[in-house]
Amino acid sequence: PENADEIQVLLGNAYLNSGSKELAAQAFEDAIASASDRYRALRCLEIGEFYRNQGMDHEGIQYWEMALNDKPDNEVLRYEIGRAYLQSGSFELAVPYFERVAENSKISENKSRAMTLLAYIKAVEGATQTAEEGYREAIETWPSNHFAHSGLAHLLADQDRFQEAKESYENAIALYDEDVSLIIQLGIVCDKLDDIKGAEDAAEKAMSVDPDYAEAYNFLGYMYAERGIKLDKAVELIEKALEIQPDDPNITDSLGWTYYQKGETEKAIQLLEKAVSLLTEEDLAGASVIYEHLGDAYEKAGRFDDAIEMWKKSVEGVPRSATAADKIEDLARRRSTTGKANPEESVGAGPQ
Repeated sequence: PENADEIQVLLGNAYLNSGSKELAAQAFEDAIASASDRYRALRCLEIGEFYRNQGMDHEGIQYWEMALNDKPDNEVLRYEIGRAYLQSGSFELAVPYFERVAENSKISENKSRAMTLLAYIKAVEGATQTAEEGYREAIETWPSNHFAHSGLAHLLADQDRFQEAKESYENAIALYDEDVSLIIQLGIVCDKLDDIKGAEDAAEKAMSVDPDYAEAYNFLGYMYAERGIKLDKAVELIEKALEIQPDDPNITDSLGWTYYQKGETEKAIQLLEKAVSLLTEEDLAGASVIYEHLGDAYEKAGRFDDAIEMWKKSVEGVPRSATAADKIEDLARRRSTTGKANPEESVGAGPQ
């Protein structure tokens, strides 16, 4: 039939959805073989998309490459192939596609998007100066590139250039003000700059955009706890976060730390022990802070051996605690001097 190629593509997709990969592959091959020159690239695009929807990036990219061979001037397709390689972790394979678009595109938006992803790759590789230059060039090429502004902001924040990062986050949010994770990142850099009002405004904006975004409540509550201010409000905020995400170890830790700051040590210990019990392999990247908090609470309660055990875990954790080792040494010194540490001289955890 005249539309045999279209029928074979749909049949192949049905096979894919049912898990019959070999039958799907044969149907797709038949589709390309029967497609006219006019429609061959389109069929390749469709097949590539079907494969990628199944998480079969390698097969999908192969068909997109075939489409690009038919339509070598299609820079959107070239960019999407680069993105597909990037998403699959093949940075080296992605780079030439982005470079071609960045160098040759006459459309500023396309050129800027490609520059942004090249800058992102450089940032991941640790070439921060080159990455920064790339982001700035992408912004100059297309000032409304939200992703270039946010990428630059993340890069600056990672270098502790918080004032510059704040400005870049504000630029990104001005272009797209519904990205709650970006709004909270703005709050975090405001906190780093001791701009409490700015941090509060960011958290409240995130809450208004998404009232069920637990991180907004947790961020603001934990900031108050770290600073030892508005502790009753901190409890209220963090309990709201826990309503949204029950049994989250990091949020549970925030609540426990708030009670520690309020001087309710036993309540703090109960919550911090629960936070530790809730940790999974996925949470280990932030576990060192939780261990250190529990160690501080144990030390304050006079449970010195338990405190040392937790602090050691914090020192060995990810990221390694910069303060827990000093606490172990200080407690050991005080115990050797007096025979026991004085709970009233608790060292406590500083800002993490």
